[in-house]
Amino acid sequence: MNCSTKSRPRDINLDIAASNADGSATFQIFPDAPGLSTLNPQVAEHAKHQAEAVPVRLRKLSSILAEYADRPIHFLKIDVEGAEHDVLEGMDFQKFRPWILVIESVP
Repeated sequence: MNCSTKSRPRDINLDIAASNADGSATFQIFPDAPGLSTLNPQVAEHAKHQAEAVPVRLRKLSSILAEYADRPIHFLKIDVEGAEHDVLEGMDFQKFRPWILVIESVP
């Protein structure tokens, strides 16, 4: 991950992917269009860019939040290019109750 933290010093950036189970997967990165990068092979197949396959560790969203969310979550955005269902399955909404949840969905 090559993220700049200067403009957002309170952000936490992790080299992992949220999912419905802990494990590993292949992340398809599109260097020419990073916003299209995805774990979903069907989404990657339809992209009109050259992909670079990178192994990535998977964790349930609730386990990520249990480790890093030390206060109430006011805003949670899920933008995962086709893996929305898996990410939501990995969330414990009884334990974590974001005030606002925004999900960008890929059909």
